[in-house]
Amino acid sequence: ENIGLATLQVPPHPDQWMPKAERARHEEELYALKLRLDATVRQMKDEVKAHRERRHVATSELAHMQERYRIKLDIHGEEVDSLKQAAEESAHMLKLMLSTQHDEMSLEVQRYQRALAELAREYNGVRSKLLGEIDGLKLREKDNVAILTSSRYLLGMEMAQRQVEATEKTKIIYRWRTESGTLRSELMSERMHCARLELWVAAMRKDVSNFMKEIWLRERLLEHQKVMNENETRALQYDLWKQRTAINKLGTDVGALFLFFTQRLCNLAGSRRQHNEALRANGAAQVLAAMCRGPRQDLRRLATRAVGFMGWDGYIEQ
Repeated sequence: ENIGLATLQVPPHPDQWMPKAERARHEEELYALKLRLDATVRQMKDEVKAHRERRHVATSELAHMQERYRIKLDIHGEEVDSLKQAAEESAHMLKLMLSTQHDEMSLEVQRYQRALAELAREYNGVRSKLLGEIDGLKLREKDNVAILTSSRYLLGMEMAQRQVEATEKTKIIYRWRTESGTLRSELMSERMHCARLELWVAAMRKDVSNFMKEIWLRERLLEHQKVMNENETRALQYDLWKQRTAINKLGTDVGALFLFFTQRLCNLAGSRRQHNEALRANGAAQVLAAMCRGPRQDLRRLATRAVGFMGWDGYIEQ
Protein backbone atom coordinates (compact mmCIF):
# COMPACT_ATOMS: atom_id res chain seq x y z
CA GLU A 1 0.00 0.00 0.00
CA ASN A 2 2.85 2.43 0.81
CA ILE A 3 4.53 1.67 -2.53
CA GLY A 4 1.23 2.19 -4.39
CA LEU A 5 0.63 5.50 -2.60
CA ALA A 6 4.20 6.64 -3.43
CA THR A 7 3.67 5.71 -7.08
CA LEU A 8 0.41 7.65 -7.18
CA GLN A 9 1.89 10.66 -5.43
CA VAL A 10 5.13 10.91 -7.55
CA PRO A 11 4.37 10.45 -11.32
CA PRO A 12 7.28 10.18 -13.81
CA HIS A 13 8.82 13.33 -15.24
CA PRO A 14 7.40 14.37 -18.66
CA ASP A 15 10.92 14.46 -20.19
CA GLN A 16 11.31 10.72 -19.67
CA TRP A 17 8.77 9.65 -22.30
CA MET A 18 7.83 10.63 -25.86
CA PRO A 19 4.27 10.89 -27.27
CA LYS A 20 3.02 8.37 -29.76
CA ALA A 21 2.84 11.04 -32.47
CA GLU A 22 6.58 11.69 -32.15
CA ARG A 23 7.35 7.99 -32.41
CA ALA A 24 5.09 7.69 -35.47
CA ARG A 25 6.93 10.65 -37.05
CA HIS A 26 10.29 8.92 -36.46
CA GLU A 27 8.99 5.72 -38.03
CA GLU A 28 7.70 7.65 -41.08
CA GLU A 29 11.06 9.40 -41.51
CA LEU A 30 12.86 6.04 -41.31
CA TYR A 31 10.50 4.56 -43.90
CA ALA A 32 10.98 7.59 -46.25
CA LEU A 33 14.79 7.34 -45.90
CA LYS A 34 14.61 3.65 -46.74
CA LEU A 35 12.49 4.38 -49.83
CA ARG A 36 14.98 7.05 -51.04
CA LEU A 37 17.86 4.62 -50.53
CA ASP A 38 16.06 1.90 -52.50
CA ALA A 39 15.34 4.37 -55.34
CA THR A 40 19.01 5.46 -55.43
CA VAL A 41 20.21 1.84 -55.52
CA ARG A 42 17.79 0.99 -58.33
CA GLN A 43 18.92 4.06 -60.33
CA MET A 44 22.59 3.12 -59.90
CA LYS A 45 21.83 -0.45 -61.00
CA ASP A 46 20.03 0.86 -64.11
CA GLU A 47 22.98 3.14 -64.97
CA VAL A 48 25.46 0.26 -64.56
CA LYS A 49 23.26 -1.91 -66.77
CA ALA A 50 23.13 0.85 -69.46
CA HIS A 51 26.95 1.25 -69.32
CA ARG A 52 27.34 -2.51 -69.74
CA GLU A 53 25.00 -2.50 -72.74
CA ARG A 54 26.94 0.36 -74.39
CA ARG A 55 30.23 -1.45 -73.79
CA HIS A 56 28.73 -4.62 -75.29
CA VAL A 57 27.59 -2.65 -78.39
CA ALA A 58 31.07 -1.08 -78.82
CA THR A 59 32.72 -4.49 -78.47
CA SER A 60 30.38 -6.02 -81.05
CA GLU A 61 31.03 -3.13 -83.50
CA LEU A 62 34.80 -3.54 -83.06
CA ALA A 63 34.56 -7.27 -83.72
CA HIS A 64 32.43 -6.61 -86.82
CA MET A 65 34.99 -4.09 -88.18
CA GLN A 66 37.86 -6.52 -87.56
CA GLU A 67 35.92 -9.22 -89.39
CA ARG A 68 35.32 -6.91 -92.38
CA TYR A 69 39.01 -5.94 -92.44
CA ARG A 70 40.08 -9.59 -92.43
CA ILE A 71 37.60 -10.36 -95.24
CA LYS A 72 38.95 -7.50 -97.37
CA LEU A 73 42.53 -8.64 -96.77
CA ASP A 74 41.59 -12.14 -97.88
CA ILE A 75 39.85 -10.82 -101.00
CA HIS A 76 42.86 -8.62 -101.87
CA GLY A 77 45.24 -11.54 -101.45
CA GLU A 78 43.10 -13.73 -103.69
CA GLU A 79 42.93 -11.01 -106.38
CA VAL A 80 46.72 -10.47 -106.30
CA ASP A 81 47.30 -14.22 -106.56
CA SER A 82 44.87 -14.50 -109.46
CA LEU A 83 46.56 -11.60 -111.27
CA LYS A 84 50.01 -13.14 -110.73
CA GLN A 85 48.79 -16.48 -111.97
CA ALA A 86 47.17 -14.86 -115.03
CA ALA A 87 50.38 -12.91 -115.82
CA GLU A 88 52.50 -16.03 -115.51
CA GLU A 89 50.15 -17.94 -117.76
CA SER A 90 50.19 -15.12 -120.34
CA ALA A 91 53.99 -14.92 -120.30
CA HIS A 92 54.26 -18.67 -120.68
CA MET A 93 51.85 -18.66 -123.61
CA LEU A 94 53.78 -15.80 -125.22
CA LYS A 95 57.06 -17.65 -124.84
CA LEU A 96 55.54 -20.75 -126.42
CA MET A 97 54.06 -18.75 -129.22
CA LEU A 98 57.37 -16.89 -129.77
CA SER A 99 59.36 -20.12 -129.76
CA THR A 100 56.99 -22.02 -132.07
CA GLN A 101 55.72 -19.19 -134.24
CA HIS A 102 58.56 -16.69 -134.24
CA ASP A 103 57.99 -15.86 -137.86
CA GLU A 104 54.29 -15.55 -137.59
CA MET A 105 54.49 -13.59 -134.42
CA SER A 106 57.05 -11.14 -135.72
CA LEU A 107 54.28 -9.40 -137.58
CA GLU A 108 52.16 -9.36 -134.52
CA VAL A 109 54.91 -8.27 -132.07
CA GLN A 110 53.71 -4.77 -132.10
CA ARG A 111 50.15 -5.90 -131.52
CA TYR A 112 51.27 -8.11 -128.62
CA GLN A 113 53.45 -5.33 -127.30
CA ARG A 114 50.48 -3.04 -127.37
CA ALA A 115 48.47 -5.76 -125.72
CA LEU A 116 51.17 -6.18 -123.10
CA ALA A 117 51.30 -2.44 -122.59
CA GLU A 118 47.57 -2.41 -122.18
CA LEU A 119 47.78 -5.30 -119.76
CA ALA A 120 50.53 -3.47 -117.92
CA ARG A 121 48.37 -0.39 -117.75
CA GLU A 122 45.46 -2.44 -116.50
CA TYR A 123 47.75 -4.19 -114.04
CA ASN A 124 49.12 -0.87 -112.87
CA GLY A 125 45.61 0.52 -112.57
CA VAL A 126 44.45 -2.55 -110.63
CA ARG A 127 47.60 -2.43 -108.54
CA SER A 128 47.20 1.27 -107.83
CA LYS A 129 43.54 0.68 -107.05
CA LEU A 130 44.39 -2.17 -104.69
CA LEU A 131 47.17 -0.12 -103.08
CA GLY A 132 44.67 2.71 -102.63
CA GLU A 133 42.27 0.30 -101.05
CA ILE A 134 45.08 -1.06 -98.85
CA ASP A 135 45.95 2.49 -97.81
CA GLY A 136 42.29 3.16 -97.08
CA LEU A 137 42.12 -0.04 -95.08
CA LYS A 138 45.27 1.03 -93.21
CA LEU A 139 43.67 4.39 -92.53
CA ARG A 140 40.50 2.69 -91.40
CA GLU A 141 42.62 0.39 -89.26
CA LYS A 142 44.24 3.44 -87.69
CA ASP A 143 40.80 4.90 -87.18
CA ASN A 144 39.64 1.64 -85.62
CA VAL A 145 42.72 1.61 -83.37
CA ALA A 146 41.96 5.19 -82.37
CA ILE A 147 38.33 4.24 -81.75
CA LEU A 148 39.47 1.26 -79.67
CA THR A 149 41.86 3.53 -77.74
CA SER A 150 39.09 6.05 -77.11
CA SER A 151 36.78 3.18 -76.17
CA ARG A 152 39.42 1.94 -73.73
CA TYR A 153 39.73 5.43 -72.31
CA LEU A 154 35.95 5.68 -72.06
CA LEU A 155 35.88 2.27 -70.40
CA GLY A 156 38.50 3.48 -67.91
CA MET A 157 36.46 6.59 -67.25
CA GLU A 158 33.39 4.43 -66.85
CA MET A 159 35.19 2.17 -64.39
CA ALA A 160 36.43 5.23 -62.46
CA GLN A 161 32.91 6.61 -62.44
CA ARG A 162 31.63 3.26 -61.22
CA GLN A 163 34.23 3.30 -58.45
CA VAL A 164 33.13 6.81 -57.49
CA GLU A 165 29.52 5.67 -57.57
CA ALA A 166 30.43 2.61 -55.47
CA THR A 167 32.16 4.92 -52.97
CA GLU A 168 29.10 7.16 -52.87
CA LYS A 169 26.91 4.09 -52.47
CA THR A 170 29.10 2.88 -49.59
CA LYS A 171 28.84 6.30 -47.96
CA ILE A 172 25.08 6.31 -48.40
CA ILE A 173 24.81 2.78 -46.98
CA TYR A 174 27.06 3.75 -44.05
CA ARG A 175 24.97 6.86 -43.42
CA TRP A 176 21.79 4.80 -43.67
CA ARG A 177 23.14 2.18 -41.26
CA THR A 178 24.28 4.89 -38.85
CA GLU A 179 20.93 6.63 -38.96
CA SER A 180 19.16 3.26 -38.74
CA GLY A 181 21.22 2.36 -35.66
CA THR A 182 20.44 5.73 -34.08
CA LEU A 183 16.75 5.39 -34.85
CA ARG A 184 16.82 1.77 -33.65
CA SER A 185 18.39 2.81 -30.36
CA GLU A 186 15.86 5.62 -30.01
CA LEU A 187 13.07 3.16 -30.79
CA MET A 188 14.45 0.70 -28.21
CA SER A 189 14.63 3.45 -25.59
CA GLU A 190 11.08 4.47 -26.52
CA ARG A 191 9.91 0.87 -26.20
CA MET A 192 11.67 0.55 -22.84
CA HIS A 193 10.04 3.77 -21.70
CA CYS A 194 6.67 2.48 -22.92
CA ALA A 195 7.29 -0.77 -21.04
CA ARG A 196 8.13 1.21 -17.90
CA LEU A 197 4.96 3.27 -18.39
CA GLU A 198 2.96 0.08 -18.86
CA LEU A 199 4.47 -1.34 -15.67
CA TRP A 200 3.70 1.91 -13.90
CA VAL A 201 0.11 1.86 -15.21
CA ALA A 202 -0.20 -1.82 -14.25
CA ALA A 203 1.07 -0.98 -10.74
CA MET A 204 -1.40 1.89 -10.55
CA ARG A 205 -4.19 -0.41 -11.72
CA LYS A 206 -3.12 -2.99 -9.16
CA ASP A 207 -3.11 -0.33 -6.44
CA VAL A 208 -6.50 0.91 -7.58
CA SER A 209 -7.77 -2.68 -7.63
CA ASN A 210 -6.43 -3.19 -4.10
CA PHE A 211 -7.97 0.10 -2.99
CA MET A 212 -11.29 -0.82 -4.60
CA LYS A 213 -11.13 -4.25 -2.96
CA GLU A 214 -10.33 -2.65 0.40
CA ILE A 215 -13.15 -0.14 -0.13
CA TRP A 216 -15.47 -3.01 -1.02
CA LEU A 217 -14.35 -4.92 2.09
CA ARG A 218 -14.82 -1.80 4.20
CA GLU A 219 -18.28 -1.32 2.72
CA ARG A 220 -19.13 -4.95 3.50
CA LEU A 221 -17.74 -4.50 7.01
CA LEU A 222 -19.70 -1.28 7.35
CA GLU A 223 -22.85 -3.02 6.16
CA HIS A 224 -22.16 -5.91 8.51
CA GLN A 225 -21.44 -3.47 11.34
CA LYS A 226 -24.61 -1.62 10.44
CA VAL A 227 -26.60 -4.86 10.57
CA MET A 228 -24.94 -5.78 13.88
CA ASN A 229 -25.65 -2.30 15.23
CA GLU A 230 -29.24 -2.63 14.13
CA ASN A 231 -29.44 -6.05 15.78
CA GLU A 232 -27.81 -4.75 18.95
CA THR A 233 -30.05 -1.70 18.90
CA ARG A 234 -33.06 -3.96 18.42
CA ALA A 235 -31.85 -6.23 21.25
CA LEU A 236 -31.19 -3.24 23.53
CA GLN A 237 -34.56 -1.79 22.62
CA TYR A 238 -36.09 -5.19 23.43
CA ASP A 239 -34.21 -5.34 26.76
CA LEU A 240 -35.27 -1.79 27.50
CA TRP A 241 -38.81 -2.72 26.62
CA LYS A 242 -38.64 -5.75 28.88
CA GLN A 243 -37.20 -3.66 31.71
CA ARG A 244 -39.79 -0.96 31.21
CA THR A 245 -42.49 -3.61 31.02
CA ALA A 246 -41.10 -5.34 34.12
CA ILE A 247 -40.86 -2.03 35.97
CA ASN A 248 -44.33 -1.11 34.81
CA LYS A 249 -45.58 -4.55 35.78
CA LEU A 250 -43.72 -4.35 39.05
CA GLY A 251 -44.98 -0.86 39.73
CA THR A 252 -48.59 -1.72 38.93
CA ASP A 253 -48.76 -5.27 40.37
CA VAL A 254 -48.97 -5.04 44.19
CA GLY A 255 -48.28 -8.74 44.78
CA ALA A 256 -45.22 -8.69 42.53
CA LEU A 257 -44.05 -5.46 44.17
CA PHE A 258 -44.20 -7.07 47.66
CA LEU A 259 -42.49 -10.22 46.33
CA PHE A 260 -39.69 -8.12 44.79
CA PHE A 261 -39.30 -6.11 47.99
CA THR A 262 -39.11 -9.24 50.12
CA GLN A 263 -36.65 -10.96 47.75
CA ARG A 264 -34.30 -7.98 47.79
CA LEU A 265 -34.42 -7.75 51.60
CA CYS A 266 -33.71 -11.49 51.80
CA ASN A 267 -30.71 -11.12 49.51
CA LEU A 268 -29.28 -8.18 51.46
CA ALA A 269 -29.89 -9.64 54.93
CA GLY A 270 -26.80 -11.35 56.40
CA SER A 271 -24.54 -10.45 53.40
CA ARG A 272 -22.67 -7.67 55.17
CA ARG A 273 -22.67 -6.15 58.58
CA GLN A 274 -23.40 -2.71 57.24
CA HIS A 275 -26.37 -4.07 55.29
CA ASN A 276 -27.80 -5.62 58.46
CA GLU A 277 -27.27 -2.41 60.38
CA ALA A 278 -28.88 -0.40 57.60
CA LEU A 279 -31.86 -2.77 57.57
CA ARG A 280 -32.23 -2.43 61.34
CA ALA A 281 -31.92 1.33 61.14
CA ASN A 282 -34.76 1.46 58.58
CA GLY A 283 -37.09 -0.78 60.60
CA ALA A 284 -36.79 -3.79 58.34
CA ALA A 285 -37.18 -6.16 61.30
CA GLN A 286 -40.68 -4.83 62.17
CA VAL A 287 -41.70 -4.92 58.51
CA LEU A 288 -40.42 -8.49 58.04
CA ALA A 289 -42.05 -9.57 61.32
CA ALA A 290 -45.34 -8.14 60.09
CA MET A 291 -44.91 -9.95 56.75
CA CYS A 292 -44.24 -13.21 58.61
CA ARG A 293 -47.80 -12.93 59.88
CA GLY A 294 -49.21 -12.20 56.47
CA PRO A 295 -51.51 -14.40 54.35
CA ARG A 296 -49.05 -15.23 51.53
CA GLN A 297 -46.88 -18.25 52.10
CA ASP A 298 -44.04 -17.22 49.75
CA LEU A 299 -43.78 -13.87 51.44
CA ARG A 300 -43.75 -15.47 54.86
CA ARG A 301 -40.99 -17.86 53.83
CA LEU A 302 -38.80 -15.06 52.44
CA ALA A 303 -39.49 -12.77 55.41
CA THR A 304 -38.57 -15.55 57.85
CA ARG A 305 -35.28 -16.14 56.04
CA ALA A 306 -34.50 -12.45 55.98
CA VAL A 307 -35.14 -12.10 59.71
CA GLY A 308 -32.94 -15.12 60.43
CA PHE A 309 -30.11 -13.68 58.24
CA MET A 310 -30.36 -10.31 60.00
CA GLY A 311 -29.66 -11.92 63.37
CA TRP A 312 -26.69 -13.99 62.27
CA ASP A 313 -23.37 -12.42 61.32
CA GLY A 314 -21.12 -15.36 62.18
CA TYR A 315 -19.68 -15.91 58.71
CA ILE A 316 -18.90 -12.24 58.21
CA GLU A 317 -15.54 -10.93 59.33
CA GLN A 318 -15.93 -8.50 62.23
